[in-house]
Amino acid sequence: MDYMFTGNLDSALSASEMARRLGEVSLEEVSLVNFLNTYMKALSGTTGGGGNAGGLVKEGLGKISGKEYTVTQTSVDDIKKYLTEQGFIDDYENQEMIARLERALTKGEKITGADAVYYTHELKEAQLVASGVEQSVAHDMALQYYEVSPYSVYHPDVIRMKPEWWSDGWFKFWNIER
Repeated sequence: MDYMFTGNLDSALSASEMARRLGEVSLEEVSLVNFLNTYMKALSGTTGGGGNAGGLVKEGLGKISGKEYTVTQTSVDDIKKYLTEQGFIDDYENQEMIARLERALTKGEKITGADAVYYTHELKEAQLVASGVEQSVAHDMALQYYEVSPYSVYHPDVIRMKPEWWSDGWFKFWNIER
């Protein structure tokens, strides 16, 4: 099989999408496609197929790495509604992350890094739960969908507020001291 990269990184197919479109694809072909996609992303300085320069680039941020997002009032309201329905709205970490989103919204600032991961993750999780997926499964599916580390969902400043609540993995991921 001949391999050719055409278009831009945003249009590159994932191995699973390619397999769906082409039928059965060998492991060698999938590995080569994954390698080529990773190589092209590295050459271009982007990760996760993103096009929005200026976002935090960090391993573990998956599709969010290198991207910036605009916060909308509707999305913040959707996140609050979802967290209320699930009984998580009063958790300090969710209150702090919502406050960060609301500050960005008020100031007209784009979000990146943990703020962007939290924002996209909670919206995707809410969407999955609304479609009938159980919450803990939806949580894992949202992490997988964006290819992010579970340690990427909360901002280091939120972790520093109550360090005793967080495992060492959080501190290691964000390279922060206890």
